[in-house]
Order: sequence, then structure tokens, then C-alpha cells
Amino acid sequence: MSRFIKKALEKLPRLDKGQLGELLKDIVAEHQLYEASLQSIPGGLVVLSSDNNVLFHNKAAERFLGLSTSVETSEKPIWNLPVDREVAEYFRQTLTSTEPMFSREFTFDAPNG
Repeated sequence: MSRFIKKALEKLPRLDKGQLGELLKDIVAEHQLYEASLQSIPGGLVVLSSDNNVLFHNKAAERFLGLSTSVETSEKPIWNLPVDREVAEYFRQTLTSTEPMFSREFTFDAPNG
């Protein structure tokens, strides 16, 4: 969160309607910038909650893993979503194990061959 927004939130009770509107516009603009940056990453990016539910994923992750933007995506641990079973099991083991896990490379077939 930007320093400007943190300061504005501290002063929130004293802001008038116009100032609140400007603050909201700034927050939305900052959010759009961050989301555009994350969407531009060519590799798949998935952000999970502490319950291992999907909070955010970029377009690359959507293509690679078959994730959707539906509500059900955020209501289940990632390994219970309809993704490749081998990948889902890797996620489950990595996220639930107390043992160190090593990176693993997966190969995906393109949907159109």
C-alpha cells in the first residue's frame, strides 16, 4: 500500500465526500496498476489465501492450469480445483508438508495441439 493511501486512511474520519471520492479513485488506480503488472508476467502466477484458496491468478496461470475466474475457484483449496492431477498433487504436498519441497517442472500440452 502506498504511503499516500496509508496517510489518507489515518485521516479518513476527517475527509469530506469529495476527498473520499479522490481517495477511492487513487486506490482503484493503484490496484489497476498492480493487477496489470501481475497480468503481464509471462509465467503462471497464483496467489493463495492462508486456507490455500485462490485469491488471484494471472492469465498465464489460467491458460496453464485451466483456472477460471468463477466464485468456486476461491472457495476450494487449489488442489481440489479441476487442474492437472499431477500439478494438483504437487500443490497439495508442497503447501501442506512441513518438509522442504523442491521445485518441479511440468510440461503442458497446448489446448489447440
